Amino acid sequence: MGIYDNQIRLGLDFLVKIQNPDGGWGYKVGGQSFVEPTALALLVLFHPNIGAGRLNAPQPYVDAVQKGLTRLRADQHPDGGWGIFKEDQFSGWMTYPATWCFNILLRIPELAALYAKPEDVDSRSSARSLILNKQREPKVTQKEWDIYKKLLSIDSNLLGWKWGPNATEAGFVIPTALAMIALTVEDRTIVADSDQIREGKAYLRDRACAVGGWNVGNPYMYDKQLPPTPDGTAYALLAFAVTLSTSDFGGTQEVWRGVSVLSDFLEETYSDHVLALGLLSLRFYPDIGTNNSDRMGRFYIKLLKGTPSQTGKPASKGQALSGGWMTSPHTTALAILALSDNLYFVQPQ
Repeated sequence: MGIYDNQIRLGLDFLVKIQNPDGGWGYKVGGQSFVEPTALALLVLFHPNIGAGRLNAPQPYVDAVQKGLTRLRADQHPDGGWGIFKEDQFSGWMTYPATWCFNILLRIPELAALYAKPEDVDSRSSARSLILNKQREPKVTQKEWDIYKKLLSIDSNLLGWKWGPNATEAGFVIPTALAMIALTVEDRTIVADSDQIREGKAYLRDRACAVGGWNVGNPYMYDKQLPPTPDGTAYALLAFAVTLSTSDFGGTQEVWRGVSVLSDFLEETYSDHVLALGLLSLRFYPDIGTNNSDRMGRFYIKLLKGTPSQTGKPASKGQALSGGWMTSPHTTALAILALSDNLYFVQPQ
């Protein structure tokens, strides 16, 4: 039994109770269904020890997974991608969490036997093809490279992944990290050293802020250093946790600096969402930099119990009696992943 199994079970019950009638989940209770929170809610409901990923799972869990997968399948576009919600006809970054979800479904035999359909394999393949062939930013000319190097101090020959469908759109840190995770969990031993993922890791190293951590992907503006953000840092570190391999030996200094930056963010934050996302990443980097075991223990207490308000600072509430966090399916799913002892969602077996 895991340390936080009871809290996870409460969180899963919360997600089941507030699932939308169309089978999806939104960013808030009762809000419109979006692809990202739907995919993340399904990921946590797949839990093989507590959730629907086991034989004789509670019927409400089974029903919620079946309805959620039906929603995701229905929302996939003919090109293999997903928009941000049902009515969005353009494939963009929410393709990445949806693909992550289907890769976990298909990678775990017991889970696939319970919930996968034969067409899911082809659907996953078309999503992978879209991510690799159409969702990366375009190559630049030498003139453009010179401009970006002077303006942002980046190597724009390193291609990341985009937020949207625009063919000329630039790549950014968070969609790049999500795309790398989505692709790699299909088969880490092969994909982590593929040309595209190796370039993705080089892109993230290049976009790291001078003080450590990441923001949207602009470490400088002219000669001025730009600061990191909690979300950019957390997603980049999670991508590295999933994709680092022996070929990355000696290329991890940006990662170690990012760990300290994120740990410092979590020490100061009053946001349950930042805590959930940050812990989901930091759990893979124990006792590195400022991220020591004492801090991690405090972070988990903050995530579960909340923090009292201080002058000029709002209180965070932690896990509510309902089982959720911030009345948000999205934050609740991230918190459950951060609490799970089983790493099936990044190391499917």
